[in-house]
Amino acid sequence: MPLHVGDTIAIYAELLKVGNSSMDIRLEVWAKPFPGVYVAQIHLVTEGIFRYVAVDDQGRPRKIPDNPEFLSRLSKSGVD
Repeated sequence: MPLHVGDTIAIYAELLKVGNSSMDIRLEVWAKPFPGVYVAQIHLVTEGIFRYVAVDDQGRPRKIPDNPEFLSRLSKSGVD
């Protein structure tokens, strides 16, 4: 479904994977009509998986620092 001017949107993100220099994040965009128009449910507009790569000042990939409070790296088997 398309978006219209005035629609309310919500974007949800899920961190899927953190590698040495990149991370994969899944995004979903949900929408409902302008406030005041009754609609029983919201609808999915689009979704995608995005890969972000950390780069240094020269534009080369750099290591993502460990930060256990916000992320964890997965082993090759997919188990922490």
